[in-house]
Amino acid sequence: MSSAAGPVARTLPGGAPRPYPQRAWMLGTALSIALSLAAGGVLPRPLGRDVSLAVCAAGAAAFVAASLYFIGAKQEMRKAGGGSAFDTPVARLVTSGPFQYTRNPIYVAALCLNCALAALLNSAWPLLAALPWAAYVHLAVIPKEEALLARLFPREWQRYSAEVPRWLFRLRHRLSR
Repeated sequence: MSSAAGPVARTLPGGAPRPYPQRAWMLGTALSIALSLAAGGVLPRPLGRDVSLAVCAAGAAAFVAASLYFIGAKQEMRKAGGGSAFDTPVARLVTSGPFQYTRNPIYVAALCLNCALAALLNSAWPLLAALPWAAYVHLAVIPKEEALLARLFPREWQRYSAEVPRWLFRLRHRLSR
């Protein structure tokens, strides 16, 4: 993968390996869909055996909404000149569009997509796949991304991180930092 600024490094500044949260999410979600379809009876169906058309429609609507939120966040990143802090260099800190509500709209959208899939498939597998991924992103990926952004945009990052929550809401201070 390359950018206008040159090839993308396999490591972060300082030599740490570059995380791939999108690949981990796609793999986990694909596996959860396969398990939902192949082994649907292994776990209890969270919505019961008979799911109404209204529940499926709500799941589909949530899936579309989360997809649009994801697309909006990616478009804001492209306007800033990059794909993400690890994929390509960004020229500025993105604080517009979905980024005005959460510092991590792409991750929020991914979790919402899993919730929508759980409703659509009436399966707990997408929720179970999302839990370890969300922990990985929260504990391993986001701190590295935030450290990089704080280094690249110190003043802007300090203001932005004080005003906008990491997720859609603030956890207790010691958990969100």
